[in-house]
Amino acid sequence: MDLYLRFHRFGRSTFMGHLDWIREVQSILLRTDLKLKYKGEFSPKMKLSFSPPLPMGAESEAEYVYISLLKYTPVKEVVREVSRQLPGGVMLMEVGQGQKDRHTKEMVEYEFVFRGEDADRVENAIEDLWKGEPTEKVSELFNEVSAQLERAEGMELVDAQGGIVLKIFSPHDERTIFRSGKFIGGLVQLLELKGYPRVYKRAISADIST
Repeated sequence: MDLYLRFHRFGRSTFMGHLDWIREVQSILLRTDLKLKYKGEFSPKMKLSFSPPLPMGAESEAEYVYISLLKYTPVKEVVREVSRQLPGGVMLMEVGQGQKDRHTKEMVEYEFVFRGEDADRVENAIEDLWKGEPTEKVSELFNEVSAQLERAEGMELVDAQGGIVLKIFSPHDERTIFRSGKFIGGLVQLLELKGYPRVYKRAISADIST
């Protein structure tokens, strides 16, 4: 039985590295009574897969973990078992059956919040790109992150108090998924930003299952 779990990571859990997050989830699942499927003959490991790594400090309502169970288990029971083992800063938002068919239809939204001078640099760079009048720096930026932008379904700039929000919409599909950490790393380096933006990731079309 294949399931996906959608978590909300906030507060202190946003400062976990990706490997720490993987270990945390493994520990959570081991404390449940769920009959988990393992892979490997000599050194069996829990059969799990995860959403791509988040930038450090990013809050996300769309952290997916895919698990396999040895037998059918009602969703309500999975929700109950996992929820009672969660640490602070982690909330279970959704549990559902299946993986590929559902997530090729689901979208996630990334919000990158820039302030001050960084906001001006990003806004000018993106607008020049949209106008087809990129500077050498913007051309360099586009070449570096074009693979990421091609995976995205859309991009939007929104004014915010004291800055801007860059929104990127992407399907939650392993073949096309947007790699936010790689994108932001390229943006910060190539535009010589003073710091990293606040990052927020959310599911757009998910239904809560309880």
